[in-house]
Amino acid sequence: MTEGKEWKGYKIDFVIERKEGSKRFRQVVKAIHDCSVGPNEIKHLNMAARRMSGRYVKIEGKLIALPENGNPLLLESGFSVMKVPGFLCGD
Repeated sequence: MTEGKEWKGYKIDFVIERKEGSKRFRQVVKAIHDCSVGPNEIKHLNMAARRMSGRYVKIEGKLIALPENGNPLLLESGFSVMKVPGFLCGD
């Protein structure tokens, strides 16, 4: 797992990676501190995932980490959501 790395101009909170031979498979993770996911976060994560993929690198998933009471309804398909217990927004 790589934490807080910049990939070709895009800062990502976490990248989970596994290798099989010469191939790499990645999950890109973005932590959102607000109560909902905005279009800028979605655009940012999509662009970062595109730039992190390549001939021998496949992006297996994009994960948004939201506060426990966060609203994931604005997410488009292709994203997974993880609610972080005990972390609340709007306090």
